Parts: sequence; C-alpha cells; structure tokens
Amino acid sequence: QTIVYHLGSMDWRPNIQGVLWFIKEVLPILTKLQPDVQIRLAGKKMPRIFHTYQGANLHVDGEVENALQYQEDKAILIVPLLTGSGIRVKIIEALALGKSIISTTIGAQGIEYSNGENILIADDPRSFAEAIVKCVNSLELQKKLSENSKVLAKTKYSLENVGSQKI
Repeated sequence: QTIVYHLGSMDWRPNIQGVLWFIKEVLPILTKLQPDVQIRLAGKKMPRIFHTYQGANLHVDGEVENALQYQEDKAILIVPLLTGSGIRVKIIEALALGKSIISTTIGAQGIEYSNGENILIADDPRSFAEAIVKCVNSLELQKKLSENSKVLAKTKYSLENVGSQKI
C-alpha cells in the first residue's frame, strides 16, 4: 500500500498550521475519495493535539531517529504549507530520494519545479486531496514524478551544481 507522509519540525508554526489545515480541510475529502488512504505524520516536537486526530487513516509517528530511514518505505510526501518563506530543504531531500511530492505553492517556494512533471502543486483542499488520490492510484505517475524529481535534484540542487553556480 502507498503511504503518504509529512516530515518536518513540528515546533515551526507554519508546519503546525499547514498540517492542521490538511487534517481538518483535506483529510475529510481525501478519505471520501480514497477510504483506504494511509497518512503518517512525523517530526520533532510533535504537539499533543495531533495525537487526538489519530484514526484509521491518520497515524502520528512523532519524532523519528533517522529521517532517511523513515522515508524509505513511503512514496508520497505532502507539504501543506500556507505561510512561511525560504527554501524547503525537506523537498530537496525528497526530490533526491525520488519521492512523489504534493505541495502548496507556498510549500514549494524557492524550488525550481515544474508542476505535473516533478512535483504536484495544489492550493485548496479539494485539489490537494485529488492530487493525492491521483498519485496513490497511478504507479505510472509516481514513477514519472520520481524519475523527474531525481533529475531535478541532481541538476539543480546537488552540491557540485550549487557550488559551481555563478553569484
């Protein structure tokens, strides 16, 4: 089964706000469209409030010892950010790992992505839920996003390329 996950520092207000938006606004739509969907939430300093939302579709893992190991068996990263600025290191890491990524426009800020090619962008609850369903149900789409995300990570964000860019 395809696992959808969020991994981030949960003491950062934009992550708290975004994940609460996801749980309250997106998850009800998502579970109607895809009743067997599995969502996992991980990150340091996970607020207790998130544990109250655990259920058949939502599992709160909290802090994980090894972020790379945690992501190994998970295919789809969600980045439901509504506020905040700066480049998302977790997206670059997920690109390099070949994950399928579904993000809001704000979540993908600073990443030179191509919507539908190496990342899926969705800014409202219904389109976010639909993007997850599309990804969960299409191994072909997951494969395309995975391959293209690895290429993007290598060409734009590898240490060799970042170090050689003209400033």
